[in-house]
Formats: sequence, structure tokens, C-alpha cells
Amino acid sequence: MHDQTQNKKISSGIFNGVYRDPSSPTYPFFKQQKGFASAFYQNGLEYNTTNNNSGELKITKFDQTNRILSGTFFFTGTNISTGEKVNITDGRFDVRY
Repeated sequence: MHDQTQNKKISSGIFNGVYRDPSSPTYPFFKQQKGFASAFYQNGLEYNTTNNNSGELKITKFDQTNRILSGTFFFTGTNISTGEKVNITDGRFDVRY
């Protein structure tokens, strides 16, 4: 999922395991865990989730018939070079897969 507005980009994804358990649709933004979610924000500099940042991606709709995945997310991203942090709140997505 990504949103490009005025050269700004927010991306997130579920890695090392696909969405597979409707009873547990929330993925914390951590790395190096099975089924982890990751995100970044880019506005000329890149801000990534790390194991020390909070945030989550929540699947709110998994429509296998129409192949639509919907959800919400929030996270804190850190610029690795500067240590500066940004807070991304109230994120929402609807994607066809």
C-alpha cells in the first residue's frame, strides 16, 4: 500500500507471512518476527519503523470474492541518519490483490 501526494509516500506491508488469520487481524510494526509488518514515510528523507517504534496495521476487510483488502494503520517512523521521528496517524487503505 502506498499513497503519493506532493512527492510524499507512505508504504506499509505484511512480510514473512501473509494475512492468514481473521481472528488476529492486527500486525505490530516490528521487524524480524514471523508475520511482521513494516512501514515507511518518505518526503525527501525516509522514516522507517524499527523495533523501538510503536504502530500497527489492522486488517478490517478481507474480501476473497472481490479480492479487496482494507485496513487502517498508524506508526512512528525514524530517519536512520538523523534520528528524527515522524508520527503517521489515521492511515487507511483499500487495495485490490
